[in-house]
Amino acid sequence: MSSNPIVMFTDRLCRPHELFAGCGLQPKKDFPGGEKMIRRILVVLVVGFTASWPLIGQWATVLRGPDADQVGTHSLLPTSDGGYLLVGATASFGLGGYDGLVIKIRADGSIEWEQTIGGSGTDWFNEAAEALDGSYVLVGWTKSFGRGDDNVWVVKVGRQGEVIWQRRLGGLDFDRGIGICRLNNGNFCIVAHTRSFGFPKNYLWIINMTPNGEIVWQRCYSPTAGRAGVIARAIVATADGGCFAMARIAQPGDDLIWLLKLSPTGLKQWSKVYASPAAGSGVENSHSRGAIQTRGGGYAVIWGVERKFRNAYHRDFWVIKLDAFGRVQWAKVYGGRGEDRDDWGLSIQQTSDGGYVAAGVTSSFGAGGWDWWLLRLDSSGQILWQRTIGGNGEDTTPFIRELNTGHFIIAGNSTSFGDGDGDILLLNTNSSGLLASCPPSGLETRPTTAFSADLIPQSQRHSVHARDCQAAFRVTNALVNPANFAVERLCTGAPPTTPYLVTQGIPYSPVSSMGETFFTTSLTIWYQGGRVLLARDPDGTGEIMVDDVAVLTVRHPDGSESVKVIDFTDGCGHPVLPLPPQDITDLFHVGQNEVTLIFKDQCGGNGGSTRVYLIVH
Repeated sequence: MSSNPIVMFTDRLCRPHELFAGCGLQPKKDFPGGEKMIRRILVVLVVGFTASWPLIGQWATVLRGPDADQVGTHSLLPTSDGGYLLVGATASFGLGGYDGLVIKIRADGSIEWEQTIGGSGTDWFNEAAEALDGSYVLVGWTKSFGRGDDNVWVVKVGRQGEVIWQRRLGGLDFDRGIGICRLNNGNFCIVAHTRSFGFPKNYLWIINMTPNGEIVWQRCYSPTAGRAGVIARAIVATADGGCFAMARIAQPGDDLIWLLKLSPTGLKQWSKVYASPAAGSGVENSHSRGAIQTRGGGYAVIWGVERKFRNAYHRDFWVIKLDAFGRVQWAKVYGGRGEDRDDWGLSIQQTSDGGYVAAGVTSSFGAGGWDWWLLRLDSSGQILWQRTIGGNGEDTTPFIRELNTGHFIIAGNSTSFGDGDGDILLLNTNSSGLLASCPPSGLETRPTTAFSADLIPQSQRHSVHARDCQAAFRVTNALVNPANFAVERLCTGAPPTTPYLVTQGIPYSPVSSMGETFFTTSLTIWYQGGRVLLARDPDGTGEIMVDDVAVLTVRHPDGSESVKVIDFTDGCGHPVLPLPPQDITDLFHVGQNEVTLIFKDQCGGNGGSTRVYLIVH
């Protein structure tokens, strides 16, 4: 087994705080006026990629090789260090056909490291999960190793992409790994579909695996006892230590949604099969992709649904919100109204305010072909905003996640940018789905006017058939294929200033005893570089004062802690004095930092403070 280091071509489409005309080139394709989001591509050639690029607020990047490069359907994983892990497959590098692709991306969209892993056949990664130790477990399928058709493929890589172990599972027939999630106990659940255990049609196959690659349990499930094929679509970990799987039941002209909740030991807790009101239309609901557990223990899924328009059926988004037992709380369809227009829902996440952001593709809006389509929904599914993103080619398979900053990170496939033969497009947008810090002359967005309507799915009776699947894993060994490519880096920008309000100010009031804590608060800070200050004003200026002491404790991504005490007195009996902005940069490590800030009275008397901000420059 070995892995192949590669360097992808990186096209920065848009970076803030830089004059677009000063570093831009016209793209290779013409864009219809007013209809495309990104109109110029900026290119600066850099040989090697050892420099650490600065943090920026919003960015757009194309990753491209000389041939086709594809993302998995659950392609993007925000990592604990503040970056991202991207998985998919590439025909640009490796040993021929498609090889599995894994790329570690910094917070600014630049490449930290890259690996191809595979053999002479087609090998593909579809999703990744981060282990508790910061390594990554990738799942997909392989034709390079094993017997028969595709086998489920699971690979663990370290923080720098080195392969730790690799497993294939399956038999002589068709087996594909689709998704993976990390459970509360640090184990992983993998969802796949299989036809290798004597089944007439595909069964859903769920495998519980330790971080060392040992199988804890594995079972195969079908809601039709094998009369109809099952296609795995997604799996998510649940708060009770179990998992929730989403699948498609493939029946000609009457595809169904199947939702299955399992206990931590793989026992069925509940199962629901839902049909579209257009069931029996002769058109398949095949583009189901996204599932999440929502706060409060419910679930949300995103699907494709047929809708009748002038005696023809067309596909639209379909978002269904369920309670903890799979009962529908609300369901809405979103789409365009024209003929020969399709809209697919592919990815969904609950946002920090309790609403949702959904991503898919549309031919109803945009400038032709397929464009990414983003919908921001409130907690009841009402549209807050909607827009397309894309070029004049085909932009497909978007996968979206909200970041702690409120931004959205999106990855997908594109022929609009790069070489036109299929490359990877990455965007970091603001909370409105825009690249607002790019100059208006170099960026256009296209709002959409989709309809929204209630569309309640029809529940169908069924019983789940569960069987033990006794597949033993086999270790596989990929061959080495060294590569050495150039990196194209496009436009850099200054980091944004992010102020976090600690307190508006605390009126002075008596304390009951010396050493009393009279204020405490906690913050989560994603830190990728720059200065961190405590100041009175959000721009990092203004004196602050606390009577008497401020104590900061910062817990780093690796679990270690830093503590700083800021004393506003020279000891009891001396007056409390204001201090200039305090530089606390040395307390922070790159990645997610948990900050606790307390104010204490040391000398008795009164406690109080001015307004205080924590500012990341």
